[in-house]
Amino acid sequence: MAREPQATHAGGGAAFKASYLAGQLPCGKFLAGPWLGKRDGWGSETRMWFILPQYIARTYQPVHLQREPEPVRSEPSSVYWDSVSAAFGRNGAHALWRSHSDRLNRALVQTWLANHKVQSILKTDTFDEAVGQGLYPLLQKHAEVVHGIDIAAEFVAQAGNRYPEFAVQQADVRDISFADNSIDIAVSNSTLDHFLTTNDIDTSLRELFRVLKPGGALVISLDNLQNPVIGIRNMLPCTLLKTLRMVPYFVGATLSRRGLVAALEQAGFAVVETRAIMHCPRVLAVHLAAILQRTASRKNQQRFLDWLNKFEALSNWPSRYFTGHFVAAYALKPEEKTTKIQPE
Repeated sequence: MAREPQATHAGGGAAFKASYLAGQLPCGKFLAGPWLGKRDGWGSETRMWFILPQYIARTYQPVHLQREPEPVRSEPSSVYWDSVSAAFGRNGAHALWRSHSDRLNRALVQTWLANHKVQSILKTDTFDEAVGQGLYPLLQKHAEVVHGIDIAAEFVAQAGNRYPEFAVQQADVRDISFADNSIDIAVSNSTLDHFLTTNDIDTSLRELFRVLKPGGALVISLDNLQNPVIGIRNMLPCTLLKTLRMVPYFVGATLSRRGLVAALEQAGFAVVETRAIMHCPRVLAVHLAAILQRTASRKNQQRFLDWLNKFEALSNWPSRYFTGHFVAAYALKPEEKTTKIQPE
């Protein structure tokens, strides 16, 4: 069982939840229109209070209600992610922010894989290695070979050019080409939260379970739906998010801690531990990092990174799953049970 189990909340009352799921609440109708369109005298702070009841109702529903399919949107193709690579990766505009992100991901992976030395590790995307240092230098210390897959050919090419020994290939994590029981460890940091629905998350987890060896480990992180900022963000149209410069690329369906634990267990994993990471105000921090990268000295840039890292003290607080941008889990594929044959 996972550490820190959370009780299922009934929140909102049966009638409220039924109305919410049916889209009959006034705030649901309000959100259906262009609520940030022409000015009508409502301030943005007041508008936010129309969103919060919906967010609270969804977050504190039982898991089976919380995982209702999201509204249909257009899922980005590999061509789209190639364009993201061209705009995001090659000019190095986000190098300062990526160094902070990489540091947090390395710390998480090192905590859970410190004593592992295995034959093979699979990383479920190559974005980090395409646009920055990424996790490969750490992962290659723990395995004879590190495989990387990504749906975007450009990310695969950039990561392979940066790390020639990184065994990369273009592939979809929902349909992995590796054989059953062939991988010792899988690392999936914020890969599965870029799909259209939670069904895609479930499919990906089943594939990861299939390719892992019995006793193999999975380190996974997703955007944390329990964080109010993420919950509200995922209610808004992607076009609006891009206009407001809140996200640089497509963000998809994701889960809370309870939802992630339930999905992992449904796929067959035994969840050992969960954590919440990246507690700084991310939207603000990303923009500050871009400015400081252009204008600040290296000494002041390092001071900025140290300041961001201090927010990780919140990972020890009871409120950590409300402040962490990512929810992470360490899970194992159970060992195969052997049947002893009794001597005649």
